[in-house]
Parts: sequence; C-alpha cells; structure tokens
Amino acid sequence: MENIIMQSIFKESGYNLLELTASVTIIAVIACFASPFWQQTLTKLRILQVTKDIESAVILARQLALVEGKDFYLKPLNQQWSSGIEVVAAEANDNAHNRIFTFSYPFLHVSWQGFQYKDKIRFARSLPTASASGHFVIELKGIKEKLVLNRIGKF
Repeated sequence: MENIIMQSIFKESGYNLLELTASVTIIAVIACFASPFWQQTLTKLRILQVTKDIESAVILARQLALVEGKDFYLKPLNQQWSSGIEVVAAEANDNAHNRIFTFSYPFLHVSWQGFQYKDKIRFARSLPTASASGHFVIELKGIKEKLVLNRIGKF
C-alpha cells in the first residue's frame, strides 16, 4: 500500500520528456523572434550613448569657452570622429582643460558636416561668434541619427 502511494506522489509531481521538449521548443521560438528586436534596441541604445557623449563634449567646450574667456575646439580623435572627440583649448600651450571622449563600438560611423570647418568645431569666448553651425551624423548597423548644433552651441 505504501509503495502505491509513493508511486502516485512521484508520478504527479514530475514532468515527462515530451512536456520538457515542448517547453524548450516554445522558448526557443520566442527567442528567435525576439532576437532581431533585441539587437535593434541595443543598437539604438548605443547610438543614444554616443549622442549623449557628443552633447557632453559640446556643453563642456561651450562652458569652458565662456567661463575661461578662451576659444575652445572640438576635434576628432586621431583625425576620425568615429574614434572619439577631443575638447582642446585654441591656445597650443593650454592643456589644463583638454578632455577626451572615446567611442568604442565596432562599425560606428560618426561624421561632422559644418559650415565653417570640417575637421573641428570652434567655441568662441563671446556669444556673437560663439560656435560653428552644422550637424553630426551617427550611424551604426544601418540606423542613423542626426544631431543638429546651432551657432551658439545648442542642440
């Protein structure tokens, strides 16, 4: 009698191989459909991070120019905007405020289309000639984002 009770307890509490296989198959199918959406979401988040880094560099350069009373430039790191951005003082001997913002995503392409300069963005110490206008184009895995910068350094 005790043996029959034990068998019924174990029989009711377990899963058979068919149920486990069906569960794993359903999870795999859901994962296959969710994967492209997840990849696109990750790409958009990476672009957003690069956008925020560019905005931070622009804000820093604009504030340094106004507070320090000196001209500052945003320059591409290693002559490529995709590598990162460097905030540098216009005076060659002033390295105290230089900052570097790097981008480390493979296949990332960042470009600057400006009206005055192609290889740098100027932030002047006075508001009438504050900065150059233009826009950044950030592209990663087929997704593009455009970040427009007006002449006073605002987005």
